[in-house]
Amino acid sequence: MPHMSFRFHRPPNRAFTIVELLLVISLIVLLISMTLPSLGQAKETARRAVCAANSRSQVQACDVYSNDNSGFFPSSFDKDGTWAYSFDLRTSSTAVRKPLGVGACIPGRYIGMEPKVFHCPSMDTSGATQWNTPYHSMDVDIPNWWSSIGASWWSDPLQASKRITIAYSYRAPSWYLNSTSKHIRHGQMNPGFVVNVDIMDPRFGKWYTHKQGFTFTRMDESTSFRGDRNDEFETLSISMGVNTDGINGSLKDELLFKKLETGQ
Repeated sequence: MPHMSFRFHRPPNRAFTIVELLLVISLIVLLISMTLPSLGQAKETARRAVCAANSRSQVQACDVYSNDNSGFFPSSFDKDGTWAYSFDLRTSSTAVRKPLGVGACIPGRYIGMEPKVFHCPSMDTSGATQWNTPYHSMDVDIPNWWSSIGASWWSDPLQASKRITIAYSYRAPSWYLNSTSKHIRHGQMNPGFVVNVDIMDPRFGKWYTHKQGFTFTRMDESTSFRGDRNDEFETLSISMGVNTDGINGSLKDELLFKKLETGQ
């Protein structure tokens, strides 16, 4: 039987052509463009989870506070006539600062002063244009901005004369101004009554936090996310010509809180 041999021929080495390189680069760019939005959404989902936990912690603190105060949640109005905005932990109406609103839970140890609990991780006001006051609710001091600083300075005696502004809106002030009962109290509110929400004021509201909606917490401590892709809340916040701060635009605040409750 004749001997048979097989010879394998290797193709000569050659470099990639320009067309092939461009094709590979195009494929890589396409894959990156498809992956980045998913990664961004995953990060935002994680930030929403942290934000929800923060809002729930604040309402839980108010709930525990109510156990020692005849069922009443902390008020944003004091007997001496001073008051706090919905997003302030201290008196807003005077240079003599004392804990009001959710801030009333801190001296009694109902909630620890951990600045991150009062800061939405999605908050980024570096692009804020109104009042030219980019703001951070945790650890950035904005000089000469309404005597307000972030939560990191709560225990600093040198900052005792300043407001503490956070990234959430507490319902107590607007409820006080627009209801007959005045105060949030167990037994008087239904479980779905919304107590706390991502800051709604358009100066540092949705477009500087989650951009697609709001995290909010109810009386029963359940927490949800309300989408607002069509900017309905933002439009309402701006349209009435007053700030959504629980005081100046308190009727508008209540309208927005009720929309969260009804889902409309």
